[in-house]
Amino acid sequence: MAPKHYIQIIRQRNGFGLLYEDQYFPPGHSLAVDNLKVLFLPVVIATEVGTGVFERFVKWHEGSVVV
Repeated sequence: MAPKHYIQIIRQRNGFGLLYEDQYFPPGHSLAVDNLKVLFLPVVIATEVGTGVFERFVKWHEGSVVV
């Protein structure tokens, strides 16, 4: 949930940042997630990130590795 200009700063320093639509919580935090959902906040319980997110990271990594 970082401001977009943080992502720009990260990129300027050759880093990589992802913006998620939801904030992820690990299993066992269902009460906290339920309380946050009442406030209409985008939160989910997940044990892993989606395939598309992982693929974006791998694509960036492959393009940034200097051999």
